[in-house]
Amino acid sequence: MEEPRDLLVPPSSQVPQRRQRQERTVYSALELLELERKFEMNKYPTYQEVQALADRLHLKERQVQVWFKNRRAKLSRQQLQRPQGSSGRRRSKGRTAPTCPGVPAAPAPASL
Repeated sequence: MEEPRDLLVPPSSQVPQRRQRQERTVYSALELLELERKFEMNKYPTYQEVQALADRLHLKERQVQVWFKNRRAKLSRQQLQRPQGSSGRRRSKGRTAPTCPGVPAAPAPASL
Protein backbone atom coordinates (compact mmCIF):
# COMPACT_ATOMS: atom_id res chain seq x y z
CA MET A 1 0.00 0.00 0.00
CA GLU A 2 1.24 3.54 -0.83
CA GLU A 3 2.09 5.98 1.90
CA PRO A 4 -0.25 9.05 2.08
CA ARG A 5 2.66 11.47 1.63
CA ASP A 6 3.67 9.72 -1.62
CA LEU A 7 0.31 10.66 -3.10
CA LEU A 8 0.88 14.37 -2.47
CA VAL A 9 4.21 14.63 -4.28
CA PRO A 10 3.94 14.40 -8.09
CA PRO A 11 6.57 12.39 -9.95
CA SER A 12 9.56 14.49 -11.05
CA SER A 13 8.40 14.34 -14.68
CA GLN A 14 5.23 16.26 -13.71
CA VAL A 15 6.89 19.02 -11.67
CA PRO A 16 6.54 22.31 -13.57
CA GLN A 17 9.82 23.95 -14.51
CA ARG A 18 10.56 27.31 -12.87
CA ARG A 19 11.41 30.23 -15.10
CA GLN A 20 15.03 31.23 -14.83
CA ARG A 21 15.51 34.75 -13.47
CA GLN A 22 17.31 37.22 -15.65
CA GLU A 23 20.75 38.11 -14.38
CA ARG A 24 21.13 41.41 -12.57
CA THR A 25 21.84 44.27 -14.96
CA VAL A 26 25.02 46.18 -14.23
CA TYR A 27 24.78 49.64 -15.76
CA SER A 28 27.81 51.49 -17.08
CA ALA A 29 28.70 54.93 -15.74
CA LEU A 30 27.45 56.50 -18.98
CA GLU A 31 24.12 54.66 -18.78
CA LEU A 32 23.66 55.69 -15.14
CA LEU A 33 24.50 59.29 -15.95
CA GLU A 34 21.88 59.39 -18.71
CA LEU A 35 19.26 57.54 -16.63
CA GLU A 36 19.80 59.86 -13.63
CA ARG A 37 19.65 62.93 -15.89
CA LYS A 38 16.31 61.78 -17.33
CA PHE A 39 15.05 60.92 -13.83
CA GLU A 40 15.78 64.46 -12.62
CA MET A 41 13.68 65.84 -15.49
CA ASN A 42 10.81 63.34 -15.24
CA LYS A 43 10.20 60.66 -12.62
CA TYR A 44 7.45 59.01 -14.72
CA PRO A 45 8.54 58.84 -18.37
CA THR A 46 5.99 57.96 -21.06
CA TYR A 47 6.23 54.73 -23.02
CA GLN A 48 7.72 56.66 -25.95
CA GLU A 49 10.37 58.24 -23.70
CA VAL A 50 11.27 54.84 -22.23
CA GLN A 51 11.48 53.35 -25.72
CA ALA A 52 13.71 56.16 -27.01
CA LEU A 53 15.98 55.99 -23.96
CA ALA A 54 16.28 52.20 -24.24
CA ASP A 55 17.18 52.50 -27.93
CA ARG A 56 19.75 55.21 -27.25
CA LEU A 57 21.41 53.23 -24.42
CA HIS A 58 21.08 49.83 -26.15
CA LEU A 59 19.01 48.44 -23.27
CA LYS A 60 15.71 46.60 -23.22
CA GLU A 61 12.63 48.70 -22.52
CA ARG A 62 11.89 46.53 -19.50
CA GLN A 63 15.34 47.31 -18.04
CA VAL A 64 14.66 51.03 -18.31
CA GLN A 65 11.19 50.64 -16.80
CA VAL A 66 12.55 48.64 -13.87
CA TRP A 67 15.40 51.13 -13.35
CA PHE A 68 12.90 54.00 -13.05
CA LYS A 69 10.69 51.96 -10.72
CA ASN A 70 13.64 51.11 -8.47
CA ARG A 71 14.92 54.70 -8.56
CA ARG A 72 11.52 56.03 -7.46
CA ALA A 73 11.51 53.50 -4.61
CA LYS A 74 15.00 54.63 -3.59
CA LEU A 75 13.90 58.27 -3.62
CA SER A 76 10.88 57.39 -1.49
CA ARG A 77 13.07 55.58 1.06
CA GLN A 78 15.45 58.54 1.19
CA GLN A 79 12.59 60.96 1.80
CA LEU A 80 11.23 58.80 4.62
CA GLN A 81 14.63 58.67 6.34
CA ARG A 82 15.13 62.42 6.12
CA PRO A 83 13.08 64.31 8.74
CA GLN A 84 10.52 66.74 7.31
CA GLY A 85 11.81 70.29 7.13
CA SER A 86 15.43 69.18 7.07
CA SER A 87 17.63 70.97 4.59
CA GLY A 88 19.50 67.77 3.85
CA ARG A 89 22.55 68.84 5.85
CA ARG A 90 23.90 66.43 8.41
CA ARG A 91 23.90 67.45 12.02
CA SER A 92 27.09 67.38 14.00
CA LYS A 93 27.53 64.44 16.31
CA GLY A 94 28.51 66.67 19.22
CA ARG A 95 26.20 66.90 22.21
CA THR A 96 25.28 70.54 21.83
CA ALA A 97 21.80 71.70 22.75
CA PRO A 98 19.85 73.73 20.21
CA THR A 99 19.77 77.46 20.91
CA CYS A 100 16.65 79.55 20.94
CA PRO A 101 16.78 83.30 20.29
CA GLY A 102 16.15 85.33 23.40
CA VAL A 103 16.66 82.40 25.80
CA PRO A 104 19.91 82.44 27.78
CA ALA A 105 22.06 79.33 27.53
CA ALA A 106 22.09 77.01 30.53
CA PRO A 107 25.23 77.22 32.65
CA ALA A 108 27.82 74.49 32.21
CA PRO A 109 27.70 71.73 34.87
CA ALA A 110 30.12 72.22 37.74
CA SER A 111 33.13 69.94 37.78
CA LEU A 112 33.68 67.80 40.86
